[in-house]
Amino acid sequence: MTQYGVTPTGFVKPTFEALLEERNADQRANISPGLKLDEESPQGQMNRISVRQLKDAWDALEKCYNAFDPDKTVDFLLTALCKLTGTAREGATKSKVTATVNLDTGTELIAGTHLASVVGKPTVRFTPVANYTATADGNVPLVFESEIAGPIAADAGTLTVIATALTGWNSVTNAGDALLGKLADTDQILRIKREAQLAAAGSNTARAIVADLFSLRYQEAQWIKSAIVFENYLESTDSLGLPPKSFEVLIYDEGGPSDANDQIAQVIWNNKPPGIRMHGMGESGTAKNELNEDVVVPFSRVTTIPIHMAMTIAAPAGFDAASVKSYVATTCDVTYSAGDDVIALFVQGLPLDVEGVTDVPVFTIGTSPSPVGTINIPIGVRQLARFDTSNIDIAIA
Repeated sequence: MTQYGVTPTGFVKPTFEALLEERNADQRANISPGLKLDEESPQGQMNRISVRQLKDAWDALEKCYNAFDPDKTVDFLLTALCKLTGTAREGATKSKVTATVNLDTGTELIAGTHLASVVGKPTVRFTPVANYTATADGNVPLVFESEIAGPIAADAGTLTVIATALTGWNSVTNAGDALLGKLADTDQILRIKREAQLAAAGSNTARAIVADLFSLRYQEAQWIKSAIVFENYLESTDSLGLPPKSFEVLIYDEGGPSDANDQIAQVIWNNKPPGIRMHGMGESGTAKNELNEDVVVPFSRVTTIPIHMAMTIAAPAGFDAASVKSYVATTCDVTYSAGDDVIALFVQGLPLDVEGVTDVPVFTIGTSPSPVGTINIPIGVRQLARFDTSNIDIAIA
């Protein structure tokens, strides 16, 4: 007889059929061997109803058992588990773009009410992030955000349609591309992010610095995306350019507060190794020491290297390539840390994780538009490869 529940090999959950078979066997053994328990019989129907409820209970037990296994737990339980190691599930963000609007004096644009759309795409709409009332006739730059969250594109010169007519609003256009938003982290992305952050935290002797940097929040979002600490215990300058007896914190951040440098500096100061001087490459912030005195703390920021790619994928007719772009860009962003070379074969294989994609017969990658390369891209120790859906071109075979 199969053992269910917690076993030496893990949690074993019975199927509906197995539970029903046991229920029927018990009743025939204890009531009557000839008891009618088929689907048409009243007792058979009652058994099926109660077994469905029992199956729900087993499903709940399985979720509880897997709650502390990051490879098996899902949804809010995975979110809670990742919080234990300082990894946050990032929510969806909206695309943003600076648009030039022409308004008559006194005209008020209301966020969420007045909308502009991309030419030829009436459902792709943007609205001002904040209400604005024109104080004079003429053009004024305003920041717009997409109506819905996600990587909503508005290429330069395409946000030109006034979707909600308003007297006094004469025109709108955008000189540059929209900064694309992102979809909320999926369970798969959250697992990758957690593993990447744990690996980063374990790869240096100043783990406390990394952990505290990852815990910083601005508007409930984690804005430190990558943090690495280099240390030089030698009596001479090392191969990375660190002076003798020094350490350097290398940061990659996005969407932080106005005092981001000072917050970074304070974390570094609070956790700095004793007897080793701080070093940085062109960045610094002001921290407070134990006497509440200002201390200038140097650090470094990564140089970002935009990665461009072009690919042909095999997928069904009508397949939405945007889902592949979003998955590839997001997965690469959380997988690659500063100094990691971009592995072409790894990136080429990512579209196959998206349902519907069966092959990637053509793939090129590089650091400039219309790439022609097919080999790995070397990344310097203080550089970070960055991936954006706007830099991914996809054709469907």
